[in-house]
Amino acid sequence: MHQSDDPRRLSLAVTCYCDDSGSHDEAEVAVVGAVLMNKPRFIEFHEDWSQILKEFRIAGVHMRDFVRPYGRYCTMAPEMKKALFASVAKAVNLKKEYSVSVAVPQADYQLLMTIPVCKELMGPYAMAFFTLTLINRDCSIIRRYNNRIAYLIDKGINRHHEQLQGAHTVMLHLEKQQNQRLTGAMAADLDDHNYALQAADAVAWSYHRLLETGVVEDEFSPLLEMFKDSQLPARPDGGVLRPHIKYEVPQQGILIFATLINQWLADTGEVPTWEKIIASSDQGYSNKATMSSEEYKKFDAMMNQLMRVKHSDLKAKLEAEKKDKKRKANKPSASGRASREKD
Repeated sequence: MHQSDDPRRLSLAVTCYCDDSGSHDEAEVAVVGAVLMNKPRFIEFHEDWSQILKEFRIAGVHMRDFVRPYGRYCTMAPEMKKALFASVAKAVNLKKEYSVSVAVPQADYQLLMTIPVCKELMGPYAMAFFTLTLINRDCSIIRRYNNRIAYLIDKGINRHHEQLQGAHTVMLHLEKQQNQRLTGAMAADLDDHNYALQAADAVAWSYHRLLETGVVEDEFSPLLEMFKDSQLPARPDGGVLRPHIKYEVPQQGILIFATLINQWLADTGEVPTWEKIIASSDQGYSNKATMSSEEYKKFDAMMNQLMRVKHSDLKAKLEAEKKDKKRKANKPSASGRASREKD
């Protein structure tokens, strides 16, 4: 695992806990929600979450359980739901490094991708996950993490597992070609065992609800606090922001993948696997000196586009945090001010 001698870099490993919402075909958007924590914060969060479950006498926070008419806790009083979700949002905001929600419009995706590609190679949820890894890559650089970001996904989304593994492998390959080591291992667990996955479910569900209906019902409205930048309490490292990054993948972003894959279909008549695409990329890189491979040129152009994906919202938030840290570092202490006042 990558290490650094720079003392300003954060040395604690960070894990990205992920869940989905709206990944079924009937949904308008496919969403991945993620909460990132280091290990000490995760341990504290687990204790906080356990207390919430005990206080409200529930087995877990699975958002489908609170939705009418069939949810397990759908008859819970609205005031009780608001109190519960206020506690959920507070626990997430206090312990997260940051959180992310990524959405892929299903209509745009189905317009540009064939059904076999969606089912066999990369569906909209897998694209949302891949975009999440790109966002985390930027965060890792800007926030100066010392270790690679690991990924834990909910085992309840087994229908996507192979596609997510493929997207994760592609990201590792991209970083290898760029001489980077920012993305860590990926594993899966049940959200009944890992409460951070329940938090990711709350993030994904809330963002999906907001995008599809334009509003989150009053009893769920406290969850929207997770989408605000958490300012307090101040972090030990001097930072104050624990941002939430919202990103909707534009049609142009989907088109980058569609162009490559549709060209492959036209050339070979079959849906590619990620292993074949990566092997083609490796062959292209081996021929880089002569630049004689048209396939390499096309693939290389796509790789460069992907690694330059712009996340202006993300970068603006993180740059604001850096400026705030610098301002705090330059701000004179109380003792220093008192000394100058005496002089």
